[in-house]
Amino acid sequence: MIKNSEIFLQRRERLAKKIKDDSCIILGTNPLQARSKDTDFTFRPDSDFYYLTGYKSPYAVLMIIKSKGVFKSILFCEERDAFKEMWDGAIVGTKRAKTIYGFSNAIDIKSIDKEMPKLLAGLRHVYFSMGSLSKLMPRISEWNERVSRTRYQSLSPREFSDVDPLTHEMRIIKDAYEIASMQKSADIAAQAHINAMKHCQPGMYEYQLEAEFLYEFKKYGATASYNSIVGSGSNACILHYRENNCKLKSGDLVLIDAGCEYDMYASDITRTFPVSGIFSKYQREIYELVYEANTVAIKKVVVGNVWSDPHEAAVKVITKGLKEIGLLKGPLAKLLKQGAHSEFFMHKTGHWLGLDVHDVGEYFDKGTPRPFKQGMVTTIEPGIYINKTSSAPKVFRGIGVRLEDDVLVTRSSPQVLSHLAPILLSEVESLINTS
Repeated sequence: MIKNSEIFLQRRERLAKKIKDDSCIILGTNPLQARSKDTDFTFRPDSDFYYLTGYKSPYAVLMIIKSKGVFKSILFCEERDAFKEMWDGAIVGTKRAKTIYGFSNAIDIKSIDKEMPKLLAGLRHVYFSMGSLSKLMPRISEWNERVSRTRYQSLSPREFSDVDPLTHEMRIIKDAYEIASMQKSADIAAQAHINAMKHCQPGMYEYQLEAEFLYEFKKYGATASYNSIVGSGSNACILHYRENNCKLKSGDLVLIDAGCEYDMYASDITRTFPVSGIFSKYQREIYELVYEANTVAIKKVVVGNVWSDPHEAAVKVITKGLKEIGLLKGPLAKLLKQGAHSEFFMHKTGHWLGLDVHDVGEYFDKGTPRPFKQGMVTTIEPGIYINKTSSAPKVFRGIGVRLEDDVLVTRSSPQVLSHLAPILLSEVESLINTS
């Protein structure tokens, strides 16, 4: 078995304990996606599938069976093919899949239509993903129909349930192996942000600055975990800016929202800094306000608080600060009640992080914000965005600042995984001006 394969086996066993007896779970991985004509995008396995298997190749289906209290897992996967391997590289194959990944059995995916009905016979309940991989649903119905058309008709499954809630509740709590991978991912991303700050110069294009941190990702065996944002000037006020094609101007700020994926786990970090190395008076005011909101919100990421606490803390700081600098007017209590901050801070302060950048897991339990538990990882990302058409004083228009960190929930104090990325205003200026 490969290093850490025991972790994936234990996850399958834990999931099996959550389902009824005489049941099975059927879960497929992602298909290859065509990029253009006969070229494909780089393959990435489905996150749930990987979480339970560790298997990173396409054309695979996992089946977990629990019958009379006994658990076994079967992988349907590609068999080895010398001709195909000559063109596309090594295929794991059934023999190695069983040995390497610790499955009870591995079967050629080409035999799935023949073998699956046999495995389903006698089971009463089928769990499968009703979310992103719902395309598997017709196949499950077809396999079940084949059972019902045989003399084993009475043995065909009669109940079907969504497995996603069970898997996703497991995924929201990270184990030591996952935390180590996420820390490495955050360290690489932080170094990439440092590299971008060091190389930033007026006259560069946003995509050239993007190249500096993409290089750093690749240098350490990581890839971008999402389409990076490099927004200079008023582009920083576009929350999902993607073009990254404008020239950096002296006197402007540049917002970089970029994370990497290492060992399948994502980081998600945002830093904002001056293109020419020095914050103006008004940029400094906004930056310090966002920094204070970031700091106060992070302190709320502990066991005993709930998911909404960091956002509420950030909103109070930003609303009070915007009032003090004259961008909001009126009694503070009234501004908070009205949600007046949303003109300049229109998104939530964080989201779950893990195998996916916007990771799985519910934010509410029966309408109530769920409590933080040890092992959860969330982003903390307050921001202020004053676009060119704002009614704010002209000196503030075009300023966009977001500061985002990745934070692990612990019982004592928050653990900021992204702590290596400079965030103090003085440190940021010093880094840019000494590079």
